[in-house]
Amino acid sequence: MQAITLRPLSAEDSLLELTAMLHSAFSRLGRMGIFCSCVDQSVARTRQRVGLGECFVAECEGRVVGTLTLHRHERGSESDVYRSRRVASLHQFAVDPEYQGRGVGGKLLELAETWAARHGYDELALDTPTAAAHLIAFYRHQGFRLAEILRFSGRDYASAVLAKNVLRAAATSHVLRFRRPAMTLCGVNPDTFAGHSHPGRTVRAPSPRIR
Repeated sequence: MQAITLRPLSAEDSLLELTAMLHSAFSRLGRMGIFCSCVDQSVARTRQRVGLGECFVAECEGRVVGTLTLHRHERGSESDVYRSRRVASLHQFAVDPEYQGRGVGGKLLELAETWAARHGYDELALDTPTAAAHLIAFYRHQGFRLAEILRFSGRDYASAVLAKNVLRAAATSHVLRFRRPAMTLCGVNPDTFAGHSHPGRTVRAPSPRIR
């Protein structure tokens, strides 16, 4: 397989192309009748969502083939898990269908785990529709556990929130470093991978259980 580069989203990246990749990656959910944002969101919506966190992309031969956006502690979330000060969260995670099954998603998750650990978080969490059994199976294979089931406002489906302990990532992973982009769209600072402890008291996330 061609070399895959993981890097922050930059001003040179086309949000139109990124949005098209998101649509393609989530088309299976659309065919299942699960209309989450990435199925058909606008370029403006993509811009808004990458601006909410730190966005990274996987690039192959000049083409963006994967992405994710990482959020720090989400104080105002409806999810008990996301509200925990111990938890960083992952959103808008996608891999181009042509590159699925080649390890790109796993590498992006490794990046996310290291990012979370280096910023002082104990856990990394994400959510996916409960009806998307193939995605839940993929995340379980990557070491995530079911932590919560809820229905977010504005969604007509239930979501499974999955979490993974990332403390080992800090001890076993090399510090990730990227070339510094001339400008970023979402406040990405490559130096943030040096790692800083997250301030504030610790709040225990719920124990994993299925109701």
